[in-house]
Amino acid sequence: MDKHILNIITSLHEGSNRIVCPFCEGGSSKEKSFIITKEGRNVKYMCHRASCNARGNTNYRGELQQPAQPVQKPVLTTPSEGVYALRSVRDNLGRDRGGVYRRKPTAPSQLPKDINRIDDDWCKLHFPAPTDAKCVILVEDIISAEKMHPFFPCVALLGVHLNEQKLAYLVEQGVRHVIVALDNDATRQAIRIARKWLFDTTILPLQRDLKDETYERLQEIADNLKSNQM
Repeated sequence: MDKHILNIITSLHEGSNRIVCPFCEGGSSKEKSFIITKEGRNVKYMCHRASCNARGNTNYRGELQQPAQPVQKPVLTTPSEGVYALRSVRDNLGRDRGGVYRRKPTAPSQLPKDINRIDDDWCKLHFPAPTDAKCVILVEDIISAEKMHPFFPCVALLGVHLNEQKLAYLVEQGVRHVIVALDNDATRQAIRIARKWLFDTTILPLQRDLKDETYERLQEIADNLKSNQM
């Protein structure tokens, strides 16, 4: 029999008792979350803290049943604890505007897929490199933008939402033509708002995300876009 439970049993009165859990010790607040019920020689117990949830039953002569293992919930104090990869976000002058932390494949799946740490005053665009191009491709994520940019100027929306603030910044940078490479629902919305700002707009049909294309295919896409602009 577990000595913790044995020591508790000897001091219990009949019926239910609420005490500090001997397994998790009630956490930092020493919460009395452990309910232990004594009915003659039979004893049942359970901790009601979500991070513990120890439970079982025993008696004076029998062996203690193995308590359920505490539920281990990943705790993320900072995104840089070896479970996230940082991708910097930059404006068209190459200035650092924060970053997006992407969960690594080996990290617990319960953690958020992405954690944004982007400056509050930034419109949440990412430029892989400064450009003075009049025409740019708009993509969803940083990886696609970084991979496509060597072949054709590309800007990441850091999502699928194209808004007035983002378009205003593009106008300031001299962009006049946007090629929208998003999924269907986001494309319709982006085209609508881009035309409101009098942008020339083109839809780039995607068989798959640009980040998943080969470099040969990206070169082919870029060559076709350039040919159509001439």
